Amino acid sequence: MTTFSSGGSGLTDSGTRCTRRTADPAEGRVTDRGDRQDICDLLVRYATGIDRRDWSLFRTVFTDPCELDYGKIGTWDTVDAVTEFMQRSTATGRRPAPMWT
Repeated sequence: MTTFSSGGSGLTDSGTRCTRRTADPAEGRVTDRGDRQDICDLLVRYATGIDRRDWSLFRTVFTDPCELDYGKIGTWDTVDAVTEFMQRSTATGRRPAPMWT
């Protein structure tokens, strides 16, 4: 099971290589420290993409097709759809609700 997309170039903002990692399906958990760092890098790309309104960076967080469920806010199944939502949400000055509460 792939835990996240490494993005188009496979490089983070700092230029370090970001590779795909897998979770151990039998254990259902991250298998090594490298996985944890890659997940942290992914979360930074997500937040930075929204904060800077850098939609190219934001898109690297997701595979296409994707399944996103933000509860009452909405659900999306393509990168284009969730990116369009974020663009509209941030253009009005409103911030989407946090993913974790």
